Amino acid sequence: MFHVKHLKNMSGKLSYEYIRGLVEGEGCFTFHTGAYRKSTGRKVRIPAFVIIMHIRDMDLIEMVKNSLGLRNKIYIRKPSIGDGYN
Repeated sequence: MFHVKHLKNMSGKLSYEYIRGLVEGEGCFTFHTGAYRKSTGRKVRIPAFVIIMHIRDMDLIEMVKNSLGLRNKIYIRKPSIGDGYN
């Protein structure tokens, strides 16, 4: 069985090389369209860093968040298609 504790470096954080490979395979940088701006009525586009993984990998996502010093919330999204894969 694979354990994420084996991925930590001496400081207890994931290495940047590991995170880079993970993002290359499972992540992207994109824009989220948020709420409307009150003054202009135009939609606000917010930059977002996204890694999409299975819920069983939540510990790994938490480790990435902590290793990078991120304070943002981790969002859990239900699969849009019930194909049994997600």
